[in-house]
Amino acid sequence: MKKFFKWLLYIHFYVLAKLVLFFKKPYIVLFLWSENKSFLREKFKNQAVKSWFDIWEKQRPYNTCFAITLTILDLPSAYGDVAGWFGIYFMSFFKFIKALFKYPKYLFLEAGIDQKWEAKTFMWLLKPKVVVFGSLDHSFSDDTEILNIVEKELWVFVSYLNTKADGYPSIQKEGTLEEIVSLIKNSERYFGVIDTKNERIKNIWDKIIRKLYLK
Repeated sequence: MKKFFKWLLYIHFYVLAKLVLFFKKPYIVLFLWSENKSFLREKFKNQAVKSWFDIWEKQRPYNTCFAITLTILDLPSAYGDVAGWFGIYFMSFFKFIKALFKYPKYLFLEAGIDQKWEAKTFMWLLKPKVVVFGSLDHSFSDDTEILNIVEKELWVFVSYLNTKADGYPSIQKEGTLEEIVSLIKNSERYFGVIDTKNERIKNIWDKIIRKLYLK
């Protein structure tokens, strides 16, 4: 029963989130993977605030397929409190209407990818302009099954970036945090960003047409 209730809520929040993104069309930067995606998002967000971005300075840090819809709608989570979800359900209508009148131009979102089909679920909802690849959580370093899943899921984002980048000039260079955030502010789109120290996804990373290495 709880699973059925959760799916009903997910469909409801997903539809509202999709409508908000459709009407407001924010520029989405998506931070992937496990270990340092939150750290990277905060670094980018802080630099964006310094650069006078129209952005939420305080944002809900949810990163699952279900919870990221809450982030988009600026809703809290009731976690295991069923009664609490009823309040959030009714609150979502108010948040939806509010978003149609006032919504940030930029969203910096997190996605934790460690299950099959998660990447496509995130892509269908978000269609990000920039994807930032973080490092793999060390707790997965000996789990071959999860590593294989993560690798396959990341190809979804690589394929997406390359398809969208068709017609754009290729990029392959290093850049500081300030330089990359400046590109985002100037509406440069469809490129990937990676920490140059990250060697775990080098084979995947090499296939991206437009990419920047974070100094």
